[in-house]
Amino acid sequence: MRPFRFEHEMSVSALRWLRQDGLIAKSEFSTPWGICDFVGVDIDPERAAYRLQLRQKSAVGPMIRVDLLARIPDENSGKSVSLSRLSSLYRDRLTEDQIEQELQSLRTGRFVTFDVRYKHVQKINGWMPLHRRIVALELKLSRVDEALNQAMSHLAFATHSYVGLPPDSAERVLRSGNGKRFLETGVGLISVDRSKCRRVIEAQEQRTVGSPIIQMHVVERFWRNFVKDNSA
Repeated sequence: MRPFRFEHEMSVSALRWLRQDGLIAKSEFSTPWGICDFVGVDIDPERAAYRLQLRQKSAVGPMIRVDLLARIPDENSGKSVSLSRLSSLYRDRLTEDQIEQELQSLRTGRFVTFDVRYKHVQKINGWMPLHRRIVALELKLSRVDEALNQAMSHLAFATHSYVGLPPDSAERVLRSGNGKRFLETGVGLISVDRSKCRRVIEAQEQRTVGSPIIQMHVVERFWRNFVKDNSA
C-alpha cells in the first residue's frame, strides 16, 4: 500500500475511525495550548434528552461562562450564590457588570434562575456531565516524542487520548522503549493506513481530567452538532 507523504493524508482514515466508534468528530480542534488534530465526543443520549426537556437548546458559550455556570449551585441542592459572592470570586477577571451580562446570557439560555437583586442565583441542571467519552487524536508520520507529549497535554480534557502513526512507525514504537512510555502515560496508539485504523495500544480511560472546565467547554462545542443531528 502506498505510504503517506504528508500527515493530512491520514485524516480520512482517522475521521472514519472516530465516527465508526460512535463519536461526533471535529478536526483541527483549538485548545488553550494549541491545535488537536481530532477530537471526538460521545454525548449521553439520556442526559441530552433531559437537557432538551429543559429547553436548553443553545450551547453555554465561551469558557468564562462555562466556568461561571460550574460555580453556581444546582437549584435542587437547596443552595445558591449571590452576585456579590461571584464578584468576589472573579474580581481579577470580570467586573460586576460583566458578571451580570454573563448571568443574563445564562438565563436567556435557561441555564440559571435568579431574583431581581441577584441574591439567589441557582443552576437549572440534572444533565452534567453531558458526555460519556471524549477522544483526542494526534497524527504524526514519525515524530513520536512530539506526538506523545501533545497527546498527554490533551488529558487535560480527554477521557481517552491517542497518537496515530503509519503502520511502519507504529510497529517501530512497539519494538522500542517508546511503547513503555505509552503504557506509563495512559496514551493509546493506533496504526493508520489508507483504508482503516487499528488500535495497537489501548488508551487508558481517565476518570478525572486536568481541567473539568476545559472538558465541559470542549463538550459544549459539540452540542449544536448533536442538536442538529438529532432534530426531528
